[in-house]
Amino acid sequence: MLEQYLDLYKKIWPVDTGFELIRIGNDGDGGYLVPNCLEGISLCLSPGTSKIVTFENQLLTTYGIRSLLCDPGHDRPHDLNKDLYFDRLALGIEDNDGQITIESWLKKYDLLDSQPIIVTMDIEGGEYKVLEFVSDEVLSKIRILTIELHFIHMIHEPIINGAR
Repeated sequence: MLEQYLDLYKKIWPVDTGFELIRIGNDGDGGYLVPNCLEGISLCLSPGTSKIVTFENQLLTTYGIRSLLCDPGHDRPHDLNKDLYFDRLALGIEDNDGQITIESWLKKYDLLDSQPIIVTMDIEGGEYKVLEFVSDEVLSKIRILTIELHFIHMIHEPIINGAR
C-alpha cells in the first residue's frame, strides 16, 4: 500500500520549473498561477470548470491555446469563447454515460497526439483516482499541471465503497 501512495506523491509533487509564475484568469476562483513557459502549448484540459472560464478564455485570446472543458453539474458556460469545447461529463477512470477518461476525451476531439499540454484540474476529490489511472503516455505530454487537491488530509484513509 505504501508503494501506491509513493507513486501518487511522485506524480503530484510540485517542482521548481525555473520559470517565473504568471497569473491567468481571475484573482480568485478561476485563476491559476502557472509557469511562464506556455510557448508551444496548443491545448488545455480543464475538467471541473463550473461556470468560471476566465482562465480558458484568456489562454485562447492571449496565448492561442484551445481548451477542452468538462463539468458534470453545469451546462456550457454562457461566456465561454465559441472556439472552446465543453462536455457535460465528469473526468474519471472509465468511460460511461456520466464520465470520460482523459484518453477518450482527447480521442473524441482527435487530439490524442497533442503535446505539450496544460491541465488545470478541479474535480472535487476525483483528482487522486484520475492521476492514479492516467497513462504514462498522457502524463508525458503534460508540460504544466495545476490541481486543486481536495481532502488531502484523508489521502491515507482506507477507501470504502469507492470514496475516501
